[in-house]
Amino acid sequence: MASQEKQRRLHKLLAVLLSRDFQLHKVFRQVLQLDTVSNSELTSLPSTFFSTPDIIYVLIRHGRRGYSGWGFLLVYCILPVTSSSVQIGDSNTTSITGAIINSIGIYALLMALSGVIYEAATYIPNYNVKIGRTIQLVLHVLTTGGIALAAVGASNLSSDASSPDKLSKDHDNQRAGYLILFLVSIFLTANCLYTYFRLRSHDHKSLALKLVFWIFPALPFVATRIIYSITYAFSNNPSLSPVTGTFGVKFGLIFLVQLIAALCLAVGGAVSLDIPRQTRIQTDVHLEPFDRPQRV
Repeated sequence: MASQEKQRRLHKLLAVLLSRDFQLHKVFRQVLQLDTVSNSELTSLPSTFFSTPDIIYVLIRHGRRGYSGWGFLLVYCILPVTSSSVQIGDSNTTSITGAIINSIGIYALLMALSGVIYEAATYIPNYNVKIGRTIQLVLHVLTTGGIALAAVGASNLSSDASSPDKLSKDHDNQRAGYLILFLVSIFLTANCLYTYFRLRSHDHKSLALKLVFWIFPALPFVATRIIYSITYAFSNNPSLSPVTGTFGVKFGLIFLVQLIAALCLAVGGAVSLDIPRQTRIQTDVHLEPFDRPQRV
């Protein structure tokens, strides 16, 4: 009975994620009817996708090991999706602020992936937590540096006050920033593979393994988003610009790919809600203080 109740609650949560908060069919219907869709309707797209309380619920259920990953996913849900839709609706004018906020969104999504991978890795037997936290710190510094270079470079290039002497330096900063982010995405992929094989060799039915399984489809979409930014930084094609580009570029290569990556993470979190409890039941190893059961 308890198992059936868990399955019922899980199916209910997944139904909420897939039907109420991630109704992709509504977006595609609007895309096919762009001539009749106003800018204000396009800017309301985020309310169709994400429900903040659902992500908060996932964060709470995963416990302290998941605070970093799910916390950054929560930031992503609040900030960059709104920025992306503002840029979609802003078809006649530029939105420099929206582009900068969207760059911060890439940072939040990368750190969410890093945090969730770290959460899954902590369930590997004899996992060295200090090394894991050091890796988290290095990735945080690299991602922050890459975002700062890309955002500052893009902002200066979009400014009318930018002098010709600084154009070359601004281009270099923008390109270097996105290349750093691409290297971070490659490392995340390698780290995810390592975590997956270590978990599978220990217990191929663990919830941590299921969580990692849902990280894999998110990684290519994040990489696609970064590769698009690199392509624009090196080509300077106005049609590829995140500010003045076409609707297809803004929707497909910015908004949609990030949304699908976040959706994969959300589903992974939903199918592994009981991951702390399963670990306490199946093992009798020493847990860190924040993982010990609380006395009632």
